[in-house]
Amino acid sequence: MRNKILTVLLIAAMGFFIFAGWQLYSIYNGYSVAEEEYTELEEKYVSTDKTEKVTNTDSNSEKKIEVDFKSLIDINSDTVAWIELPACNISYPVLQTSDNEYYLSHTFEKKENHSGAVFLDMYNKSDMSDYNSLIYGHNMKNGSMFGRLKKLYQEKDLRDKEPYIYLVLKDNTVLQYEIFSYYIGEDGSKGYNIPQKEADFQEYINYCMANSIEKTGIEVKTDDKILTLATCSGAAGGTKRFFVHGVLIKK
Repeated sequence: MRNKILTVLLIAAMGFFIFAGWQLYSIYNGYSVAEEEYTELEEKYVSTDKTEKVTNTDSNSEKKIEVDFKSLIDINSDTVAWIELPACNISYPVLQTSDNEYYLSHTFEKKENHSGAVFLDMYNKSDMSDYNSLIYGHNMKNGSMFGRLKKLYQEKDLRDKEPYIYLVLKDNTVLQYEIFSYYIGEDGSKGYNIPQKEADFQEYINYCMANSIEKTGIEVKTDDKILTLATCSGAAGGTKRFFVHGVLIKK
């Protein structure tokens, strides 16, 4: 009887490890498949002058980015922009739909995948004309999507060296934002707000400034437009979120 019990326990343990191994393989294979999809999109449809580096000491420089939006929209009509954040090696299409849940689990090509896609909040205008345009992306363990945003607080002086976020709209207008605040907050916090009134926007600016890990000294006024990047922070399934805010400085 004792041997039978040990055999059953051994078989159960082996089954558990096989199942866990398969789950891990499925997850990391999904990461790889998604990253290949996005790399191919960038190689095919985005042309960037990567030799031109824009820094705080060269604020009049322009980064040249051209995107073949016609081809991207033919693949996915939800395409509204392309985002680049050179400091964190982030370069992805931005999607928008009427359901903020959908692209948490679907890629640009609408394939089910844990990596999801980078997407604009369903309540924002797609031309980024709101006081605050809110873009989401997963904090992937392999560093894909918004997984590298954490470099802003992990690597000292990174923002000083590469302080800009670029958003290319469907007419190939390039919006250049300068990062003025970043911090770890909570799920459901004010960081997710999309102000509709000037007074509310001022309150939001104050909130961003007060919570920033780095006091950047960059002035943001109520007649400005800002971009917010939001992702998870810490352990999977936790309530911590990481926010990065940029103010529009050039169009």
